[in-house]
Amino acid sequence: GALTAADGVTVTISDSQVSGNSTTGAGADGGGLNVEGDLIISDSIISGNSTLGSFSDGGGIFAGAITITGSSVVGNSTDGSYANGGGIASAGAVDATGNFIGLNQTVGFRSPGGGLFAGGVSTLTNSTIYGNLTFSPFSPFSDGAGAYLGDAGTLINNAITGNAALQ
Repeated sequence: GALTAADGVTVTISDSQVSGNSTTGAGADGGGLNVEGDLIISDSIISGNSTLGSFSDGGGIFAGAITITGSSVVGNSTDGSYANGGGIASAGAVDATGNFIGLNQTVGFRSPGGGLFAGGVSTLTNSTIYGNLTFSPFSPFSDGAGAYLGDAGTLINNAITGNAALQ
């Protein structure tokens, strides 16, 4: 991936583009960004990144907790069993405001969250989640094509449309 940061580190990214990066191998999280601590992103584009391998979460972004504002997360992917979050994967909370999360995908057995996978309590506000895909061959576990929330969630004034979960 383009950037890796250790647990306990907070990374802030603003007015940036992270595109065309990848990781390969089991547990190779964060095709674009792999931040084990907290990640704060604003006014940025995360596109065309990928992970390939089982348990490789976050095609575009993987972080412990994520705050993302005014950004586009587009065309990212994961490919592998238990590889969650084609666009964004967070082990903890996600606070997303005014974003476009679209055309991302997960492909693999039990790989939910084509656009977004959040492990903690999350809030999505004024965002569009569009055209994301999960494909889980031979398994009924292709959940949350647009967004998969693993804990409580609050959704305020979002457009969540055109997402597809296939098996």
